[in-house]
Parts: sequence; structure tokens; C-alpha cells
Amino acid sequence: MGDWRQKVANSLEDTYGPCPYGRKKLIQWIDDEVMRLKGRGVPAGEAATMELALSYWGWIGDESVDPF
Repeated sequence: MGDWRQKVANSLEDTYGPCPYGRKKLIQWIDDEVMRLKGRGVPAGEAATMELALSYWGWIGDESVDPF
């Protein structure tokens, strides 16, 4: 899977640490989160990148709860 989601996953994990749920769940989360951001009308680019990063940080910050 050498698509944009892998690049996003790599960037998030490089910046904020490895995903405690594994790569498969991270890719699924990225898909879901991007759709959520689009649905909220968040414009692509820097705004979406910042929102995605903050969401990821919050998501991995609560390892005690299985998000799926």
C-alpha cells in the first residue's frame, strides 16, 4: 500500500510516536478521519494537516480505550 495514507501514517508516527493500535487500524483511522474532516468542511492543506495531527495525538493519547 504505497499510497498517500502510508505517507500520512509515516509522518504521524515520526512526529507523535508509533500507533499503539497497529498500522492497519491507523490506516483505517486515517480514512475515517479524513472523511470526517471533509464532512466538517475543513479545507485541504495546512488546516487539514493540523486537524489530523491534533486528532491523532488525542487518539493515541488514550490507549486504554479500544476505538474499534
